[in-house]
Amino acid sequence: MIVAIDGTTGSGKSTISKQLAQKIGFAYIRTGSFYRAIALKILRKKIDYNNLNRIQDLLNNTIIKNDFIDNHVRIYLDNQDVSSEINSPDVSNFVSKVSSIHIVREYVRRLQQNSAKTCKNIVMEGRDIGSVVFPNAEVKIYIDCNIDVRAKRRVSQYKQNGINISLNDAKKAIQERDYDDMHRKESPLIKLPDAFYLDTSKYDINQCVDIIIDQIKNAK
Repeated sequence: MIVAIDGTTGSGKSTISKQLAQKIGFAYIRTGSFYRAIALKILRKKIDYNNLNRIQDLLNNTIIKNDFIDNHVRIYLDNQDVSSEINSPDVSNFVSKVSSIHIVREYVRRLQQNSAKTCKNIVMEGRDIGSVVFPNAEVKIYIDCNIDVRAKRRVSQYKQNGINISLNDAKKAIQERDYDDMHRKESPLIKLPDAFYLDTSKYDINQCVDIIIDQIKNAK
């Protein structure tokens, strides 16, 4: 079974998906980390993201792996653990530009679909999982949350990683990311009519997980 979880940035997708996968014994793939890893490498190499030839060369020589062990997700870029670095403000501000590039999305889509082939049951989280990557997923969830709640969560997340950011800056960055995700030409973030809408500002993490489990039971 494939559980496709899409939604807005900072809405709790990763935390909920991770806890859900652990609770029901499914594999977990956070596909946003794939895009972040590519964005990180482009920043490191100081490549113009409009230079598609150089981007293609970079992708041809890039290996990204996702591990989910003991409720911790580790992302490896060319065999280097970049799990913390991909969540930096620089990467967060740049990743929407990278994820709008067609050849990057095709590269990540292959990673996503290959990951699903190796797992019987999987929770996959992103922004176009139900609409593009797995349109026939048995369960589709769209997660959203009040913008002010998301901004507070983002400030707290950065603080845990030793990064200080104002609430206003966090809110502005989230709004810009939402706009980019929803208005890009390539696989925009949309709420599908067959997706269950979950507003996480109304519930805690455990309640959100239980709500999705009910959707999975209904699908079965």
